[in-house]
Amino acid sequence: MKNKRFLFIMILLILSCFFSSVTANKPATCGYGTCDTWFSFDGINWHNTTYRNAELHRGESFFIKTMISTTKPDIHVSIRFFEVGVNSNDDASFEILDGYVTGIINQNFKQIYSFGIIDTPTRFEKIWKIKVCENASWWNATSPLNIFVDFNEQIGEGWGSEWIGDEISYTVATIYIKKSVFSPVDNSELVSENVKYLSLNHIIMISILIGLIFLSFLLKFKKH
Repeated sequence: MKNKRFLFIMILLILSCFFSSVTANKPATCGYGTCDTWFSFDGINWHNTTYRNAELHRGESFFIKTMISTTKPDIHVSIRFFEVGVNSNDDASFEILDGYVTGIINQNFKQIYSFGIIDTPTRFEKIWKIKVCENASWWNATSPLNIFVDFNEQIGEGWGSEWIGDEISYTVATIYIKKSVFSPVDNSELVSENVKYLSLNHIIMISILIGLIFLSFLLKFKKH
């Protein structure tokens, strides 16, 4: 009986560790809200951010999911993506294909996208399709993709009013840009990237769990 209880507790502990390791990271927070992001090669399989060392060809697209929430009423929210040290769209390594306004192609990468004043505390999600520029001059090197979310609140009314706020900024993904230009044949690499995401820790925990289950059957068989 003690052996069964011990095995049961061990299985529960391993399962809790496993699922806690694959759940989303805690969202970044400020005084007015939160922002959480995910990275995806195909828009189906999502990975927690910051996602590190994604390898993409020039001209290859990927997806960023943003989940923004406000914790106070009447908060103005805006967002932009940026690369450190890049001051011109002509020098950018990325371009936004879709996201802020669905169906509008080649939106300005460095543009500030305003969601307007959110009148009640709420949470909203956007999926951004972003592409590595085909003419990106920064290749065979890593380029961090960063996000900046600005929260602002108006204090007072009329001429005496002022805007105060807070911000959230962090790196969503570090992307290694290959010199070669993307072609549809390269889609096979998506499979290897997603399989590679299954970390060694997960494999070890699953192996231990299988071993414990086998051990419980072995103990039960010896008793008989």
